[in-house]
Amino acid sequence: MRLAVLADIHGNIYALEAVLADLQLQLPDMVVVLGDSIIKFPHNRAVLDVLDDIPHEGIAGNMERGLQRQLGDEIPDLSQYDTGKGVLFLKRQAIAQIGVERVAQFRDLPTERSLSLIESDDTLLCHGSPGSLTKSIYPAPDATPPGPDQPSTTESELHAKLQGVTARLVLCAHSHRRVERRYNGILVVNPGAVGHTYERKHDARACYAVLTHTGGDWDVEFRFVPYDGEGAVREMLSAVPPEAGSARRYLERIAEYVV
Repeated sequence: MRLAVLADIHGNIYALEAVLADLQLQLPDMVVVLGDSIIKFPHNRAVLDVLDDIPHEGIAGNMERGLQRQLGDEIPDLSQYDTGKGVLFLKRQAIAQIGVERVAQFRDLPTERSLSLIESDDTLLCHGSPGSLTKSIYPAPDATPPGPDQPSTTESELHAKLQGVTARLVLCAHSHRRVERRYNGILVVNPGAVGHTYERKHDARACYAVLTHTGGDWDVEFRFVPYDGEGAVREMLSAVPPEAGSARRYLERIAEYVV
């Protein structure tokens, strides 16, 4: 069994296309996408269209859920935005690109699901960690990464996050940081981020993971794929008008991790 795991694309079609080109060489049996495929970079519709053409198992991240909730009971006024809330502007921008009907379909996408990939061993897909969209599992304090300036998850914290989990493989995302940890017979893997990393500044490479099941266990390979990060950042920033200052400042901080 060979499994490709992608997460946190965040509307970056440049990075996604580079990853998919690399993926063709890996010949996975299954592709998993762990949410947050939209928002930040401006290629939301293109990313969703490409993913529609790829057989994969997926879940919603906090971006998909947040965008779906943005609809509420009424179609929002897309001509208005709060210049003090950058993410709100980006959500409304994404709705305008994707369309209300497509956003409404996110309601049918679960935030967590189990797959039976290997006989008697379930796999749990989640975005942040089991039971949470936004609470991440990080590398151990002494791991490389994270390094001295990166967050970490202690053994006791990991124990608490995995309480009640029966799956032997947990695939999670959200933190934009690679994780490979084993605890009490459970393998936890975060594939890193396709769209942009928070692990290394000024590294225009997409990251995803390929897991291979042989000899009764999973082997994990993190793959780093170069792409046109300068072009992606240029389009990301040019998509935000000057008056949306909060959104622009938010994206400028993200750009520091790409170029």
